[in-house]
Amino acid sequence: MNILHISDLHFGTRHWKGNDQLILEKLNTYASDLVINTGDNTTDSLESEFRAAGAFLDTINCEHVISIPGNHDKRNMRAQDFFRKYIDNIEVIRPMDPSRCNKNKILIDQYTTGITEHFTDINFIKKIKVDGKILLVVCIDSNDSYQDIGTVRP
Repeated sequence: MNILHISDLHFGTRHWKGNDQLILEKLNTYASDLVINTGDNTTDSLESEFRAAGAFLDTINCEHVISIPGNHDKRNMRAQDFFRKYIDNIEVIRPMDPSRCNKNKILIDQYTTGITEHFTDINFIKKIKVDGKILLVVCIDSNDSYQDIGTVRP
């Protein structure tokens, strides 16, 4: 199985000035069975950035592209909606008891944000089929809200 890992696309006003088409052509030269995109699709979590990142990801020649959010993909109260609309409507596994989690601000109070969903959950899961075999991909969101670092803690 060939797995291609990409990250930190950072679409937005501060997006790199290079040629996205050239990168896309290079990515599409690989015979990938799975592309794992580990976040920071956007710079500031704006809808236009999610739209641009989603359009780019949709042109990767791979049946299975799995994306999870990075810390830059969480800087907007509507970020979860935009991520699901333009990037991936991936299944989220939420902690059964958030009070036992030691991740900084894992859940943002719904009364503060005005939304019932929380976008700082820890696990994203997707089941894919490659060459007749089922593969369960579990991604761990290791970043802390409004931090540029992430850690996986026991």
